[in-house]
Amino acid sequence: MASRWGTFPALQQHCEAIESLKHSLNTTQQKSEEEKVGAQVAVFKSRIWDVNQKSLYLQDNQLVAGYLQGPNSALEEKIYWVHNDAFDHQKFPVILSIQDGQRCLACSPGAWPSLQLESINITDLHRDGHEASTRFTFLLSSRDGIWQFESAAHPGWFLCTSTKTSEPLGLTQDPGPSHVYREERFRMTSESTNQRVLWWSIAQTVILILTGIWQMRHLKSFFEAKKLV
Repeated sequence: MASRWGTFPALQQHCEAIESLKHSLNTTQQKSEEEKVGAQVAVFKSRIWDVNQKSLYLQDNQLVAGYLQGPNSALEEKIYWVHNDAFDHQKFPVILSIQDGQRCLACSPGAWPSLQLESINITDLHRDGHEASTRFTFLLSSRDGIWQFESAAHPGWFLCTSTKTSEPLGLTQDPGPSHVYREERFRMTSESTNQRVLWWSIAQTVILILTGIWQMRHLKSFFEAKKLV
């Protein structure tokens, strides 16, 4: 597993998802989306990217991370998750799923666990208790702006993406770099930079046009003074 992945950038959850989780744990931030299912189970829907801005989508029945652009953006899988009350709230335990909560992320047993997608309803897992939901539970933590998902069944193993694009989501013992910007700040900076570049390009175009007009008028005046035209 280690040789397969190489360097492991840790997953980073979008700020709306983090706000949702912190709200569900009695904090003051706003949650992204909530549905009441069954016995008052709060199911949240969020978007997740890794630190390299790769989105999650299904490919060959595997959840992979890659760059989606244009029409392919519709392929992105939204992440449905619930807070697992069977674990200590201070550890931010969550169960993650896709496809309206019908397929959940799970860790396989063994010394070298792998990530799997299992067809089970996320709300059923929420009611199954500590032992049955352990493989499906991840502990959310933050360090230097990175939000990491640690397996509850395999402490020290974190959700990760490959450095390559369109590679399956996996688990690693090396969560990767520790200094990145939060998703919200990164996107705001990118949008601001793109806007400044656009206006700078427009300004350059206007300056070039005005300079050309001025040069043409200056040459015309010069030739008229020399009686060449």
